[in-house]
Parts: sequence; C-alpha cells; structure tokens
Amino acid sequence: MRTREIKSLLLKKGWAGRTISRKATIARVNPLLEQHVALGRMYDQADPLTADPADLRELEAIRRIVRLDAGKLAETVFSCGGVAYASADRSTSVLAGASLLAQLAEMERALHQALLQEQMIEHQMRTEAVLQRCIQSSTERLSFLNKCARRLWTAQ
Repeated sequence: MRTREIKSLLLKKGWAGRTISRKATIARVNPLLEQHVALGRMYDQADPLTADPADLRELEAIRRIVRLDAGKLAETVFSCGGVAYASADRSTSVLAGASLLAQLAEMERALHQALLQEQMIEHQMRTEAVLQRCIQSSTERLSFLNKCARRLWTAQ
C-alpha cells in the first residue's frame, strides 16, 4: 500500500503531507490537456467509423466527455495560476475506416498511459480527482474503440 493510500484510508476525505507545487502541476497537466485536445479533434472525424445509430449516439457522448475532461484539465491549470494549452490550429488529417480507428486507438492508449503515470505523483486532491475521472473516461473510450474494431474486422 502506498503512502497516499494509507493517508486516504486514515483521513477519509482529508489530505496530509506534501504535494507537488502549482508550477509542477501546470507543467504536468498541460501536456495531458494537449493530448486531450488532439484526441477530441480526431473524435470529431470519427462519424464514418459506424453506421449504427446507437454507436453514433455513444460517439457524440464520447465527444462531449472529451471536451468536458479537457475543460477540467484547463481549469486545473488556471486554478494553479498557469496558462492552459489552447491550440488555434484547426487543421486535421483526413483519415477513414481502419486507419482512423488505428490512429484513434493509438492516441487513446498513449493518453491512457500518460494518465496512469500521473497516479504515481503526489498531486493535490482536486487534481487527483480530475485525473481519476480522465482515466475512467479514457477506459470507456478504449472499450468503445475496441467494439468498433471488432465490428470493422468482422465485416471485412
């Protein structure tokens, strides 16, 4: 059991001990925000992945959650006194079918790994909660992408 888990168990919702600085939080969260923004742009192209109306509704919910998670990460940076990543670049690559799915899955796995790495860092409680939510969202998106991949491969 890690020290953080022991503290959480003993103190319930409280926190004790040292966490990383605001400056370090900004430096660690901004790259995650950048990955979320890029991923969101890829999901905006993902309509051709499926023709199933239920999957299209799920895809729209995924887009909304990606934007929400990116907003929470940006809010975390702002609350630490930093400037959150914001890209004005609207150019997107045009991919379709299996190549789009493969690119999305690769980006999602990279983000998921980066989020899991952040669990080892002693973040402030609020940042920790945002990161946990992002990990959960990423897991759900990976499950959706796996489902789309299975359908794509069985249809061929």
